[in-house]
Amino acid sequence: MVDALFEPQVQKLVHRCGARGDTELARLALVAAVCAHVRADQPGIRVARQVGPADLKDDATALCKPLRFRRLMDAATFDECLRAFRRLVALAGGGVNVADLAEALMMWPREGAYDDSVGDRVRRDWVYHYWNAGSVDQSKQNNS
Repeated sequence: MVDALFEPQVQKLVHRCGARGDTELARLALVAAVCAHVRADQPGIRVARQVGPADLKDDATALCKPLRFRRLMDAATFDECLRAFRRLVALAGGGVNVADLAEALMMWPREGAYDDSVGDRVRRDWVYHYWNAGSVDQSKQNNS
């Protein structure tokens, strides 16, 4: 994944985003390395919902099967995230919500995280969206 940092476009991204420190650089490199495999932006749907089961009664309708999705949830290092998310983009046919993907990738790796509470929230939201259950905040409101 460090190889991505040597790409001129990644360096432009780093400068535009004002990244400071190794962890921010690594997170931006992860975003760039995964997004390089995206062929079309699909802004209307969350990535997790897109790859989740179309029919909640039939797991086979998911582009990303539940076991693979579980492995994605467990990805903790930058290299694990790189492999898992590149595969996810491929399973989605190269078209995903780029903003949703980039936001998740910036928070996903546990490696180098000072406080992983934001990453945990992102991962929980992805589970909710995968199973078409809304979001963590919606569930809290519905249970009130």
